[in-house]
Amino acid sequence: MRRSVLVSLLVLCLSVALPISRAQPDLPICTRAEFLSVFDLVVDYQARFAEAPADFAALMAYSQQYTNDRFATLAQLPQCAEALEFGELLVQLGGDFAARAALELAGTPPANNPYLALPDRDQLLNDRLATIFNIDRSQAQTPEQRQLPNCEAQQLNAYTEAAADLPRLLTSADNLNNREAFSALLGERLAWRAERLPALPLCAEAVALAQAINAAITDSMTSLSFAFVGVPAAQNPFIVLAEVSRERVAAWRAPSTAGAAGQPLARRSLPACSREQLDAALAAIDKDDLAAFTATGDALQRSQMHLDYRDSALSGLPACAEVFTAHWRLDEWLGAPAMESQARLDEALLRLEIARASAPLASQPAACNSADLRFFIAYVSPAYHSLLRAAFSVLDSAQQPALEQAAAAFRSLLWDYLPRCEEAARLGMRMRGIASDFVAAIQLESAGAAAVDIPYTLALPSAIVELGTQLGAIEVALGIGASQTWFVDVDGYANVRSCGSTDCGVVAVFQAGDPLDVLDASGDWFELRLPGGRTGYIAAFLVSEVPLN
Repeated sequence: MRRSVLVSLLVLCLSVALPISRAQPDLPICTRAEFLSVFDLVVDYQARFAEAPADFAALMAYSQQYTNDRFATLAQLPQCAEALEFGELLVQLGGDFAARAALELAGTPPANNPYLALPDRDQLLNDRLATIFNIDRSQAQTPEQRQLPNCEAQQLNAYTEAAADLPRLLTSADNLNNREAFSALLGERLAWRAERLPALPLCAEAVALAQAINAAITDSMTSLSFAFVGVPAAQNPFIVLAEVSRERVAAWRAPSTAGAAGQPLARRSLPACSREQLDAALAAIDKDDLAAFTATGDALQRSQMHLDYRDSALSGLPACAEVFTAHWRLDEWLGAPAMESQARLDEALLRLEIARASAPLASQPAACNSADLRFFIAYVSPAYHSLLRAAFSVLDSAQQPALEQAAAAFRSLLWDYLPRCEEAARLGMRMRGIASDFVAAIQLESAGAAAVDIPYTLALPSAIVELGTQLGAIEVALGIGASQTWFVDVDGYANVRSCGSTDCGVVAVFQAGDPLDVLDASGDWFELRLPGGRTGYIAAFLVSEVPLN
């Protein structure tokens, strides 16, 4: 739906006083800027829901794009009343839209498709927006001032009871061949969601759990609907979302005594470093070595020193809490020695010294579990590949600021959402380095350096290929559609076709140097995973395993 149409509907609906799903008078309202960001997000989602997918290819394209985007959008909504409400609603609408379409495309009779009985999407969104459009936001608290109310014992008990129902509700269907039984199963879960979720209060210790429960029940139903109509597990993006949501719910623990504060659903932390690990890190990060970086005024020389130091001193640092932070801040400073990064580095190095005094003798292992790795591949990896595509599309200095902003946003996303376990931490650190090195290489070239003289430019191809191989190995182990990163190796453009023949239609066009997600590289035509989850084919002689120089 176009923005002008939505605004007109909002004006017409301003006199309608329908309550939103969960009345929370104690929650802080959003500032005007925050509400406008929520409004923009709703408009984007309404555009996605404008037309039902015409076939399964369009449905899979929508589903893959939705799962890729949900992490970067809904997960970063501000902690204010309207944003939390709409975040929950958009998760439901996004999954329900896909599930309804899957059942309809498979020819399910309307009587056996419980999603058809749900309220109209546009009307629901418009009614909810109308109730909050004219709120006086002049007294809204800033994010720094805002605090969600603490949960009371009775509120936490409501979450405990809801979480206790989930194991039964999230089990797979025993028989996907019985249409009536499957319809009844979906109907029961939709009814539970409509009845129980609005009764759950949004309070500080449990707000993340409310989001996880909502996502778990919705993603599980959509995943089962895809399975019911025959979508293979390897091509079902909602399986990953459902598993991640279930893990988040399972990680929450209710208080053991009345009135005690429940544990919020926070990200898992890396274990504290042992004394031996801190000693090794302090020895590797020699401050005399760091002084040499500030002594040189030659940008190209410093770039080479940075890469050499990363490969020698930094590559062997342990993946434990204090060292990981220092490692991140140090690599950040080496690539961009600004005043801000200098202050963060100094603080991180000081914390290493302080932590040593009370460090445990041994550190607990930080192995990644299946949910950690699925989360990494499903959410972090697509954001990384999106940044790669943006970096390879930079043609002149006018596009440089946009890439710098995209790289900064990606590094921030990594820091906030990277699973804190060893394998993901190491892969995330490599992604962070590649993102920074791209920006540094382009800045040096804009300053007049020849590309063949820039150390970052020379090192990036092998770093990207090595990381792509590691990501592909994880995908193979998880069974979620392994791919390798190849690159378009032509002058100009290369066509991607719907099958492995020049007789087939063109479904995408890539430019020279663009990265490709290759699913099968065994024949004369390579099978690709295209943006949005579609597949396509490109002639093998048009691609290369390494980026163009």
